[in-house]
Amino acid sequence: MWSKKYPRCVNCFTVDHPYRARGLCGKCYRLDSKLRTVRQWDLDDPSSLRGCPWWPNRENPERFTRIRNSYERQLVKRLELRRILGAKLAEGQISGIDVEYALSAVARCCAPRARSLFHGYASILTQRFDADQLRFVYDCLYRVLDARPVSAEFDCYVYAEERQ
Repeated sequence: MWSKKYPRCVNCFTVDHPYRARGLCGKCYRLDSKLRTVRQWDLDDPSSLRGCPWWPNRENPERFTRIRNSYERQLVKRLELRRILGAKLAEGQISGIDVEYALSAVARCCAPRARSLFHGYASILTQRFDADQLRFVYDCLYRVLDARPVSAEFDCYVYAEERQ
């Protein structure tokens, strides 16, 4: 049994990683913990800036707010990605569009601007792979995404794209 209260992670619905706290596996817990820390960052309270990857400039509070919000959105997206991919695996019904989405997520990890690299592959995948093969490919892609470090470093490319 994974935990006395929880049979699996309440975020990613898997038991692939050991239980940590609050119903979360180790990967989800570290992301959630970092997210809670980032939400508490306050420019006026230097002690709240624990884990801040840069030293904020007090003369430019708007920039600090933009960067903090971008960092927060990135962490939320990583938690959501774990939730979506894990839920699909737990559900067991994997379609071509699910594999296309996972392929796109892997591509974005490699090159932030590769959003549409696999756009339109869902129908091809559905035609050429049966349900078991789709599930196998999806599981492999999930494991690739899951192997990323949870350090949740700030992605300056995402921040730059949000500014445009």
